[in-house]
Amino acid sequence: MIWAVLASMAVVATFLWQDTIFDCNDGRRYTSKRRQPYPFHRRFCAWPETLLTILSVVSVFTLGALMGTWQKALLLTTLPGAWFCVTRPTTVDAPSMLLAYCASLAFPLNPYVAVILAMCSGVIHERGPVFAALYAWHPLLLLGLVGVQWWKKAAPADSDLRVGRGLWHSLIVHRQDHDWLSFKQSAVALRGLPLIAVYYGISTPAWIAMGLAWASRIAGSDLGRFVFWAAPAVVRDLPELPAWVVLLQAVTFRRAA
Repeated sequence: MIWAVLASMAVVATFLWQDTIFDCNDGRRYTSKRRQPYPFHRRFCAWPETLLTILSVVSVFTLGALMGTWQKALLLTTLPGAWFCVTRPTTVDAPSMLLAYCASLAFPLNPYVAVILAMCSGVIHERGPVFAALYAWHPLLLLGLVGVQWWKKAAPADSDLRVGRGLWHSLIVHRQDHDWLSFKQSAVALRGLPLIAVYYGISTPAWIAMGLAWASRIAGSDLGRFVFWAAPAVVRDLPELPAWVVLLQAVTFRRAA
């Protein structure tokens, strides 16, 4: 475990040293402390910027450490989605993912604690409880959707034409970002991980998580960040890999697509 922690911290530190921290539109919404338009109104948007920045960075290397070995830690933290979450730490994917994954770990030991963790994940992002259920492969964790702020009324649409106008509008305006046959968009986001999964084998739930994460991008533009949600399930299922496979994956790093 200690080597997994060190490997994850080294990768995260490298991201911060090489590319520093960028501002982003989504991050400004999460730290705005104001009512937001669809779909951000369902998520917690009153984060102190410094707290969310620290929490996101810590969440990424903690996810890597929870993979258990330095090989798996490197596989997860060198993905473009991890780079995105570290260099744009006012997004909320990493904290929600960490809570979802912790819910799956807690589920066999204490289902009540697991559901509470899934609810906390849902408060941050509505995708969290869905992937908590996939990570644990049990529908009980879908109860975490109770934590999603469905009752909150959305603010009127603002100058961002991609949000605030409903799901159908989001699907239409994001269509220009999608080239489903593009090698870059289909392969770079998880790089060699799908090929490794095919060769060494992973469980059906992990394949479903990967498919759902990839398909969910239909309502967004950051493919690397969307498919990163499947990474914990995929990496966890892999056997111990030869070091050369892991290092090849790490040194062919590409930024988020």
